[in-house]
Amino acid sequence: MKKMSENSTNVAEIIKSSLTPEDYAAIYARKSNVKESLSLDTQIKRAKELAQKNNLIVYDIYKEQASATKHFESNRKEIQRLLQDAKENKFKTVIVFKRDRLARNIDDYYKIRNIFRENKINLLFTDDVEYISDNSMLSSLIESFYMCLSGLEAEIIKSRIEPGKENKRKRAEYFAPKVPFLYEKDDSEKPFKFKPKSQEASKELEELIKLYIDSNDYTSDVEVKFKELLDKYMDSKSKKIYHFNNFIKTPTWAGLQLKNLKYKFEDSIIINKDTNELELNREMYQKCTNVVPLISEELWFEAMKVWLKKSNYNFSHKKEYPFKNILYCGKCKKKIYLFDDTYHCKKNCFKVSVNEIQKILLSKLVEDIFKNDTVSNKLSDKITMLKDNIKKIEYEISNYNKQLNNKIMDMIKKNEPLENDDIKQILSKIKKLNNEKTSLESDLIQFTNCYENINFYKGFKENLEEKILSNYDDINSIIESIIERVVLNEKSNIQIEYK
Repeated sequence: MKKMSENSTNVAEIIKSSLTPEDYAAIYARKSNVKESLSLDTQIKRAKELAQKNNLIVYDIYKEQASATKHFESNRKEIQRLLQDAKENKFKTVIVFKRDRLARNIDDYYKIRNIFRENKINLLFTDDVEYISDNSMLSSLIESFYMCLSGLEAEIIKSRIEPGKENKRKRAEYFAPKVPFLYEKDDSEKPFKFKPKSQEASKELEELIKLYIDSNDYTSDVEVKFKELLDKYMDSKSKKIYHFNNFIKTPTWAGLQLKNLKYKFEDSIIINKDTNELELNREMYQKCTNVVPLISEELWFEAMKVWLKKSNYNFSHKKEYPFKNILYCGKCKKKIYLFDDTYHCKKNCFKVSVNEIQKILLSKLVEDIFKNDTVSNKLSDKITMLKDNIKKIEYEISNYNKQLNNKIMDMIKKNEPLENDDIKQILSKIKKLNNEKTSLESDLIQFTNCYENINFYKGFKENLEEKILSNYDDINSIIESIIERVVLNEKSNIQIEYK
């Protein structure tokens, strides 16, 4: 038996010694985040199948979860390990799903590709539609365009999606990349609706929430009920990352969502002045027009009271308050915060009561912003200017694209290599302009929303100050958009610096 084992080992060593780097392939897989649809396992499985198809032995698998737009190749451990092994001649083939798995940034891709070329590494893609380069001048040109588009893809997608999200939220439509737990998507209506998977699921959720409220804590009985619900309706992979704390805080169960995309769950936590206990500010939530509730609003808000009480949530009532982030001390020039019932800087130069601030500053802001057209006109001018600047940038991008096309055609005619500084410089300028455009478009959305909100509040001629104080989250966003700072001096003198 021992002799047979030795013979097997010898045979394996003989076979191994006869293999060359050309017989080996490295597999590289990358995903940006947990929610990305193409998993690492799927990428690796496809790569193994392609290796087998090409009679290649998998030397090693290099996999990582990292954003290629946020982390350059030098900051990704696995891509660095892959490149080092490539330099050490351990394999001659790299299998990857698409080019953008290696890099999103064109400079990063050139670095990686040049290392592959220097070491005569063959690149195979598991995605059938990915362009296969033959290292010719035309191939280099096509690769350059592919990588330019890949680099801009994330920014373009974001700039397109964000306004759509804003509009959906304004229409009180629920939007998410995946169907919420215990729901199914109903496409029979437009816009589509999210409906409970079944009446049974709705009933079981309601029983769980009621048990949690009655138990006044996450008891063992609640835990058992919660796990039963997960086992019945959720796949095993999702269960591993789904905790009760996240589960209970889901307003979708009650058909609710926060009114503003900028709001976070924590922003909606307030102190009830009567009970001095934490609860959620219901005014910050809205009913979703396309979600059928699984439980009542009252039941969910009641459950959240229990959660807030038992979670020992570290909440400071000064986290959200009127005129946050804009008040400065005229004496020490430092920020002024709300501590208990008084506004003052950390040096305690002087103190001003909440009532006094509201009386002086609020009346001034109401007069400046809501009772005359000065600020509205400035915002209107700003919006017009932003639109004009966006058009100018679009014109510049168009010109650079023409320059790029002319440059490439000229170089092809002269049979010159396409990878030169001129091409990179033009591509860099196009990318920079696209970034500027995205930033301006974001500002345009912000100022447009601000302009619309001001006009909305102008409609409340009576009790305007009370209306503003009851919706200071909206007002803070308006104020921060148009006011640089408010300098507060002793004897309650104020200076408002508009942007």
